[in-house]
Amino acid sequence: MSAGGLAFVILRLGAVLVAYQALLQAPYIYTMIQAYFGGRDAPFLLGTFGFLILSGTACLLWFGAEWLSGKVVAPLRDAPQSEDQSLTPESLMQVGLVLIGVYILFQASFSLITQLVSMASMGGNLGQIIDIVIRSAILGGFGLLCVTTPHGIARILQRLRKAGSS
Repeated sequence: MSAGGLAFVILRLGAVLVAYQALLQAPYIYTMIQAYFGGRDAPFLLGTFGFLILSGTACLLWFGAEWLSGKVVAPLRDAPQSEDQSLTPESLMQVGLVLIGVYILFQASFSLITQLVSMASMGGNLGQIIDIVIRSAILGGFGLLCVTTPHGIARILQRLRKAGSS
């Protein structure tokens, strides 16, 4: 199996996992709709927002798996390859780092959006909002680093592994 094929399969499995998480939000949406039309005070937007983000992410991962897997393995195409096209541990680590980075980016952005909407609906002070933004920026920066420079991170991890074994 090529690195692109592996990335495609992992992205599709990720789409199933995210769709499952979206389905877990469905009972809350039903309860919030009932509360909204019953005249009770409920953060209606907050419940549906998480479901819509997760559903959109699942659709993006499922239908865009081929395109995303091509983008994930693009740095590997530039490197010289052997004739048999087999996966090396280095290329697997790079693909894994990019996929982990994409996951971290989705988690950071989802967390940022849901917490900001929650703060807006419940009223939060400026210190809490700055804290949320800084935490999400740090996580998002790490995810972006994993996506943009998997080769460098893989090289650092290999050096650390070799340093620990000598």
